[in-house]
Amino acid sequence: MTEIAGSRNLTKVYSGKVKVKALDEFSISVQPGQIFGLLGQNGAGKTTFIKILLGIISHTSGSYSLFGSDHPEHLVKKRIGYLPENVSFPEVFTAQQNMEAFAGFYRMDRELTRKRTGELFEMLGLSKIANRRTKTFSKGQNQRLGLARALLHDPDLIILDEPTDGIDPVGRKEIRTILQDLRSRGKTIFLNSHILSEVEMVTDSVAILHKGKLLRTGSIDELTSENSGYELKLSRGLTLQEENSIVYLEKTGENVYRYNGSDIEGLNRMIDKVRILDVLIHEIALKKSNLEDLFIKTISSDEGGKR
Repeated sequence: MTEIAGSRNLTKVYSGKVKVKALDEFSISVQPGQIFGLLGQNGAGKTTFIKILLGIISHTSGSYSLFGSDHPEHLVKKRIGYLPENVSFPEVFTAQQNMEAFAGFYRMDRELTRKRTGELFEMLGLSKIANRRTKTFSKGQNQRLGLARALLHDPDLIILDEPTDGIDPVGRKEIRTILQDLRSRGKTIFLNSHILSEVEMVTDSVAILHKGKLLRTGSIDELTSENSGYELKLSRGLTLQEENSIVYLEKTGENVYRYNGSDIEGLNRMIDKVRILDVLIHEIALKKSNLEDLFIKTISSDEGGKR
């Protein structure tokens, strides 16, 4: 299956008084019909990667592709929709006029433009403010209009930079539903977001980027299951000596412990050891790691390894 977007050892160095390596041999693969999330702290290189994909800036070395082409410049306009992080519009125009002006970029006829705009405004809750000038819009309303603009020409790949920024929880849920609907219709979505709980609910796969380097990539299920464990509530706390005698057991609260072993046999051995200590197990439950746990652990491990 031909990947929709990908990179191989992609490197970007910004020249100046001090050279900055924004991307360092960065390699990922985004498959058709997938919602892919790129995660990283501010300055990690996420927006740099998007700008390279869109042809806004050049790369230093390595390669990237879109729709199977290593020279995708002609595909960007027609097949990609883009929502930038800080979206803006001519404030003298209404929302409707902004969409009509943007449609000219794609040479869409007036009838199709009005049809698509009506559908998108209905989907994104913009119908009632379609004839208001955008200078009166809140950040959330601007963000919704930006998403409508990105979808106007029915692109195959939709690139979203912080798509729920400035949007309230109800609006975020609506946008998640929209993204899932787009995926069900065969669209591919690539997004950056700092709201990890949102990313976890909507993406199929993610990559963690830190200071230009790829640290982890994989499906949400694969990555979060790696850090799953069992939580135990005991009748009393263990002494340090008792705790150290049981492999993979760590204290996480008052009389609460987490077993980080990966197999049932090891879990059973741990339970036997706890019982030998004459300690009752009041409760035991599987606790699956979440994306935020994984992200923090991955970044912390990378920083710790550099000290």
